[in-house]
Amino acid sequence: MSDNNTEKVKLDDLVKDDDIYPREKPSSETVKSFADSLEAGYADFPKIQVQRLVLESGEEELAIIDGVHRRDAYQEYNERVEDEKRIEKIEAEPVIREDPVPKSEHLTELRVEAIKANLEHGDRLSREDKKKMCRRMAEDDPEMEITEKEFSDIFGCLEEPLMIGWMTFEPSKKKAETA
Repeated sequence: MSDNNTEKVKLDDLVKDDDIYPREKPSSETVKSFADSLEAGYADFPKIQVQRLVLESGEEELAIIDGVHRRDAYQEYNERVEDEKRIEKIEAEPVIREDPVPKSEHLTELRVEAIKANLEHGDRLSREDKKKMCRRMAEDDPEMEITEKEFSDIFGCLEEPLMIGWMTFEPSKKKAETA
């Protein structure tokens, strides 16, 4: 990536990693709306947030942390227009660091970044998407030390007991007592 922490990346290199993506599936209506904006010349999207990951296989991928709808909209736009109007590269910025990071060591952090970004702009996460991701994080990392308040803050929920009902484990009391 460049010195200012952004890089133009090929659309085809951007991967929707299902372990990180916090939604059940992208919204086709949002993609269509974004593609319409691109076609009309009114689109001013935030940079896509990405992270280069090293997978367990040793292969690398450029995972989208925030921006799947935008990536899909650019692809749909490209299908609609003539070759000379196509957009092959878009601005992206890393969320952790520019160098590739091991996916297995940073999965929880990447999920948290994806959740936070999807609470700040664009289509907000549905209650069901929050619930699914909360459970997935708890099941995949049962040893994580996180308090009820921290989980509540991550998911943008005011009702901490509601979050706990979504989990399959009890958040760390030890960490809460020492905080």
